[in-house]
Amino acid sequence: MGVADTGCVVREIEFACGDTRWIFAQSVFPDSTVRHHPWLAELGNVALGESLLGQKDVSRQPLEYREIATDEALAVAAGGLDCPTWARRAVYRLSMAPILVQEVFLPALINDRRAYVRPGSNA
Repeated sequence: MGVADTGCVVREIEFACGDTRWIFAQSVFPDSTVRHHPWLAELGNVALGESLLGQKDVSRQPLEYREIATDEALAVAAGGLDCPTWARRAVYRLSMAPILVQEVFLPALINDRRAYVRPGSNA
C-alpha cells in the first residue's frame, strides 16, 4: 500500500443469505490512514462502501483477482476452506490514504442457485 506503518486496524465482515456465508471481506486500515480518518476505526455495522460514497477524495486502484489456496492467511481468516477459491482485492485511496479491501468468494456462493436468481424471475 506504500506506507511504512507497522500497525493497522483490520475489519472483517461476511455477506450471507440466511445461514449460508457467500463472501468474506477484510478491510485493512493502516495506522496512518486511521490517524487522518479516525471514523474508519468506528464503522461498526455501517458499510464501508456507503461511508466512502459520502467522501470527496476517493479513488480505487484496479481490482486484482486470483485463486487462493486453503492454507493462505486470507483463506484461514475466512474461516478455513476445504478447497481453493477465488478472491479479489483493491486499494482505495481516501485523500491519498490507503485502504486495502479483500473479498473471498466462498464455495457456497458458486454452488448456491439463490446467488443467480433475480427477484421477480421465474427461476
